Amino acid sequence: MDLFNEINAQIAVLPKAVGLWVNWMAVIFVSGIFFAKKHKTAKVTVLAFIVTLALGTTIFAFIKNVHILGIAHLIVWIPLFLYLKKNGLKEAINNLTSAYNVWLVLVSGTIIISLIFDVRDVILVFTGAK
Repeated sequence: MDLFNEINAQIAVLPKAVGLWVNWMAVIFVSGIFFAKKHKTAKVTVLAFIVTLALGTTIFAFIKNVHILGIAHLIVWIPLFLYLKKNGLKEAINNLTSAYNVWLVLVSGTIIISLIFDVRDVILVFTGAK
């Protein structure tokens, strides 16, 4: 079984909401492609997602626990969120009149929510609870 199948198998036994959340994250990050030609922040976000996938898969290859994938999010997405905050997030929040601004707010919110769960999961893994 390859790594992606192992990851998907572990996610499949989690509550259905977790699988839906994982799918949401993929959709919202990948949809940045639609804005990448015009907006550097979208390019950076899509690249960060690719880096996160590679890093998370590498970490999983050694630890074999899907709950540890949050480490990749913490490493890549904290700086990404700070970058987005510095480069237009506030303006986007105050002006939700374009698809790009809505996307930027949604992807930023997704990052924050994910990081909250990631901190919890990583702590649980390192304390032996998961």
